[in-house]
Amino acid sequence: MESGKSKDTRQACARCRTQKRKCDKGLPKCGLCMRLKRACTYDTSLPPPEKSPDSSEPSRGLNSEPPASFLLSEEGIKAATMRRFSETTPEDVGTGYYGSIQTWFPIISFSELCARLPRTWEQVSTDMCLLFMSMSLLRQVPETQIMGGNRRLPKALESSYLSLKSWIAILEGRGMNSLDFLHAKALLVLFEVVHGIFPAAYISIGALFRAADALHIYNSSQTNDYSETWRGILILDRCIAVDKKHYPSISSYRTFTILQPHPSPPETPSPTPSAFSRLFEASDILSAIHKAEKPDGSFILSDIPHPTTLDSFKKTLEEEVPHELKVYSGSWAIFNTALLLLHEKDRQGDVRDSDVLIPRILSRAYREEMLSDIVNVVRPFVEEDSVLNFELFLPPFITYLAYKCATIFTARLQIGNMTLPSVKMLKSMRGFLKLVSGRWLIAAYFLHMLDEDTTPRMAKALSETK
Repeated sequence: MESGKSKDTRQACARCRTQKRKCDKGLPKCGLCMRLKRACTYDTSLPPPEKSPDSSEPSRGLNSEPPASFLLSEEGIKAATMRRFSETTPEDVGTGYYGSIQTWFPIISFSELCARLPRTWEQVSTDMCLLFMSMSLLRQVPETQIMGGNRRLPKALESSYLSLKSWIAILEGRGMNSLDFLHAKALLVLFEVVHGIFPAAYISIGALFRAADALHIYNSSQTNDYSETWRGILILDRCIAVDKKHYPSISSYRTFTILQPHPSPPETPSPTPSAFSRLFEASDILSAIHKAEKPDGSFILSDIPHPTTLDSFKKTLEEEVPHELKVYSGSWAIFNTALLLLHEKDRQGDVRDSDVLIPRILSRAYREEMLSDIVNVVRPFVEEDSVLNFELFLPPFITYLAYKCATIFTARLQIGNMTLPSVKMLKSMRGFLKLVSGRWLIAAYFLHMLDEDTTPRMAKALSETK
C-alpha cells in the first residue's frame, strides 16, 4: 500500500504535490487546477515509479509515467513541450510574440516563419517547439514583484524557465544546432537578461555565441534572418558586458562584417524599418565606450567615438523619436546608457587629460542636461497619470539607463550632496524602476543594488521628499 501511495504522489501535478492535495492527474489540467483556474504543470523530470517484475497493474493510459530514457529523448522533450501548449495553436503563440517582443527585438523574420508554420503541434519540429516555448516564456508577466533582495522568479515561471533550459542543454549535447534552435537559445538569454538571472546570462551568452559561430550566421552569403539574428546576439553580448563592466564582451576583440539586410516587403506587425538598425548602432557606441575605459575608471580618449559622431547620432534620435515615446525606444536608452558610462564618476567640471581638454561630451554641463532629460522622460509615469504599455512596446533596455542614472544621484547623496533636486531625481528613478519591476525583474535586481548603497539618512530623505 505504501508503495502505491508514493507512486501517486510522484505523479501529481506540481501544485497538488506542493500543497499535498489529492490530484486526479487529469490532462491537460487536473480537476483542482481547472476549478481554481490556475496553471497546471507536471514535472517530467521525476524518475518513473518502481514496478515489481510480477506486477499485474494495468496500464494507466495517458496518466502513465514514461520511462526516463523517453523523457530525455528528442521525442520526449517534444511531447513535454506540446503538453504545455495543449490549449493553443502554433499560430496563436507566434502572433502573440510578433505583436509584443518582436516590436523591439526583431531577430526572427515573421514572413519566413509564417511560410513554414504548421497548423498543429504534431507537425512542429522539436527545435521549433523550443522556439515557441521561448517566445511564450518571454511574454509571461511575473505574478509578483520580487523585491528586498529575493530575486528568484515566481515558482510557475521558474519551472518553465528551468525546463526549457534543461531541454536545450540535453538537445545541445545530442548535437542539435539549427537556426530555430539558435533563436530559442537567444530568446532564453534575453529572458535571463530582462529578469536579472545572473550569472546564468553571462554563461549562456558564451554558449549562444559559439553556437552562432558554428552556424556561420555572419557569413555574407546568408539571409536577412541570419543577419538580424547576429545583430541581436551582439546587442545582448554588449548589454551583458556593461552590466558587469569589468568583463569585456565576447565580441569586443573580434571584427565582423555586419551586413545590411536585403530589401524585403514590410512585415506586419513590425517596428519602423530603421528601429533595429538604430538599436544596433547604439550598441556599437556602447561597446566602443566600454572598451575605451581603463581599469582606473578613466578613458582612452582616442578610442571613444568622435564627439561629432555622438552629436550626430543624438540629433538623429531626437528627430526620429518624439519626447513622449523615448521611454519605448531601445536605441535612445542604450545610447544614453553609453554616455552615462563616461560620467559614472560624476566628475566636477571639465577634466584635462595630458593637457588636452576633454570634449564637451564629458563636461559637467553636458552631463546635467542629459540627466535632466532622462528624468523628464520617466517622471510622467511616476508622478503623473501616464501609463506604461508593458505588453506591446516597453523594451527592457530602459532599466539599464534608469539604474545608471540612479547610481549617479546615489553617489551624490553619499558624499553629502543632499540637495532637493538630487533627492527628487533619485526618487523618480527609483520609482520608475519599481514600476518597471512589475514586468522586467531586472529592475528589482537594480533596486536591490541601489538599496545596498543607501544609508539610513538617505532613505529618510527619500521618504520625506514629495
